[in-house]
Amino acid sequence: KFEETCPVAFAMHLYIDKENLNKQLDSTAQLKTPEGCTAPGGINDEADSAATKKRHALYEEALKPVQKYFRESDRLVEVDVSSMSHERIWFKVVRMFASFDLSERQNNNLIVIFVDDASKVQSLMDRKVRLIKLVDIVDEPDAEFDLMMECLLYQIAELGCPNVCYAVDIKGSTLEKAEELETKKCLVYELTERSKLSSHLNKYQKNMLNEEDNSPSKNWDENDYICYKAPNNLTLLFTENFDSKRAEVIATSYCSMDKM
Repeated sequence: KFEETCPVAFAMHLYIDKENLNKQLDSTAQLKTPEGCTAPGGINDEADSAATKKRHALYEEALKPVQKYFRESDRLVEVDVSSMSHERIWFKVVRMFASFDLSERQNNNLIVIFVDDASKVQSLMDRKVRLIKLVDIVDEPDAEFDLMMECLLYQIAELGCPNVCYAVDIKGSTLEKAEELETKKCLVYELTERSKLSSHLNKYQKNMLNEEDNSPSKNWDENDYICYKAPNNLTLLFTENFDSKRAEVIATSYCSMDKM
């Protein structure tokens, strides 16, 4: 439920394997209880290896469902921090983040589906696809085309979620007449063959769309979309009956304005 409003890019698990943990515990000196504490046996709780092993076992058992959830969607990053100082652990984590080559507002696999009738993709709405109605994000639904596109890009950038599908309902906005405008000069996109939504999803997105339905049905994947591919793993889709000139104008405009 948490990811319905706050999608998670990945989970990082810092762990010590059992063999190293046991070695560290067995070699730990018995520490005296700090003054004022009344722990039985006069042993500091942190140096009680039996108690620590028990806590570690409980921790591992409680962690299993979380690990399974993120591992199944290829979003679990595990870092072995056995026998490391705090400084070395921090250095290893920082180096790992640097290897991801993350940048501001970068999306792992952003998919934007343009529709002129939300009912055509209602099966997507019933799952995890977020609906953006253009008439709801601007003060004037008849605002100029470029202003409408800028508002859309700003809205998506503000949401800033990786691995997300958005459906953009253009009904009642100036985008419905985009075919009357000239196509912008833009070389950072590619018109590909019509295709199903599933062919553009990563494993995490497929899981998100399928988890609401226990049956193998793919009624959410019935449409053959007009498809434009752009850099930074951006995919723009248009429903199959979308006017081709209108789709081209919107796609080139989006790609020319996009600063990701």
